[in-house]
Amino acid sequence: MLGQNLIQNGGFNSSLAGWQQEGADITATWDSGDAGGSPTSGSAKLVTSASKPAGVLRQSFPVTSGYSYEFKASRRGTPFAGSIEFGFQPPYRVTYAVPHGSWGSDADVLHAVPGVTTGTVLLGLKYADGTATAFFDDVSVVELPTAIRSFTPWSSSIAQGQCTRISFEASSATSLSIDQGVGAFPESFNAQWLTPNLCPQTTTTYTLTVSGPTGSTTRQATITVVPPPTATFTATPTSISDGEVASLSWTTTNATTVSIDNGVGSVSASGTASVSPSATTTYMLTANGIGGSTTKQVSVTVTPPKPQISFTASPRTIAEGESSTVSWNVLNATGVSIDHGIGTRPASGSVSVSPTATTTYRLTATGPGGSSTAQVTITVLQAPVIIFTATPSTITRGSATTLTWIVTEATSVVIDNGVGPQPPNGALDIRPTDTTTYLLTATGPGGVRQAQVTITVQVSGRRRAVRH
Repeated sequence: MLGQNLIQNGGFNSSLAGWQQEGADITATWDSGDAGGSPTSGSAKLVTSASKPAGVLRQSFPVTSGYSYEFKASRRGTPFAGSIEFGFQPPYRVTYAVPHGSWGSDADVLHAVPGVTTGTVLLGLKYADGTATAFFDDVSVVELPTAIRSFTPWSSSIAQGQCTRISFEASSATSLSIDQGVGAFPESFNAQWLTPNLCPQTTTTYTLTVSGPTGSTTRQATITVVPPPTATFTATPTSISDGEVASLSWTTTNATTVSIDNGVGSVSASGTASVSPSATTTYMLTANGIGGSTTKQVSVTVTPPKPQISFTASPRTIAEGESSTVSWNVLNATGVSIDHGIGTRPASGSVSVSPTATTTYRLTATGPGGSSTAQVTITVLQAPVIIFTATPSTITRGSATTLTWIVTEATSVVIDNGVGPQPPNGALDIRPTDTTTYLLTATGPGGVRQAQVTITVQVSGRRRAVRH
């Protein structure tokens, strides 16, 4: 009769047929109200005025050893709870009670062990004190097939060395066993079992095998043995100057919570965090997990700050022969020096320099936090460079000579005595009638330079003196 309700008229649709009243302290009548909360059928109404009354509605029916039976019922009690009992004879009985003044339902599974032949449902008003009324409806008892209803560890994850247990429920079970050395379990009246302590050293899967009158079935449950957390923890760099930043990096396994002290707080399982301690600090990472906890620590050393340098030149570009002023201001330093002969200097100051060529000046500052350098370049614009010749430099009147020039670093070239502006490089034939000195003037970003050549002119047959 699997799946069929063994109770006659458990829904109380129109009468109390199928139920037997026992005891004089309770009056049982059929009521059109529904104990489930809606007027869709009817219910059994029990009323008593006795203190601790004795009296019930009873219904018995045959059951078969080895099968499990699922019991359900709805009830409402005012002002005290109605009581519902479902059990077997001989010799077992189970009592279900509903809290005072509430709606509700009962459901459970009981197992008929060998020797059990009769099932009984009792509806009553136990422990009432004075007038009490209760309503009952939807009473059912159903024979169940062989099945595993649940197989659940108390803790699915444990640390190594810890123990847990597995609770399980089965219906119509005459043979129950769990592998991994757990063993067999006897039939149980309430169709519920509990293993002894299980203390696996490694993750273990347990298989429950249940057999009964309608077949066999299995179900598995795994208890995971979680090792202690592992962690790596580093700082980069491990030494910083005051005000600088270091990066903490970490990874963990088997951790449910991870935290770092000294104000960092709770963090993810793996990650990075920037820190800027004002003094040497040791950071401790704590990883907690099911398998225990582990700690790692790393230190960040804070050294005094390195020297800070301001180093300038004004102007940064000069012509050859001009001067520039080099200025500096240095913090966190006990010694300051500048190369190119300037030497040791105070923490702040200035000096005039006149380099003859483009020069880079380097300032070196040393202090408790180490050393720092800075540099500044003064660009020197070179004055023009002139090559100026006359070939030949002595001629006879009426003859020609050639002026030749090569000029660099110039933006203009001018030759006097009527020659005028010329390109930077050139040659020019001239015929002076008297001894003449020619002056070449070259102008450029680096200044002005001049060069001259003298052409001596001789009168044919004799040399003429020339005054300069």
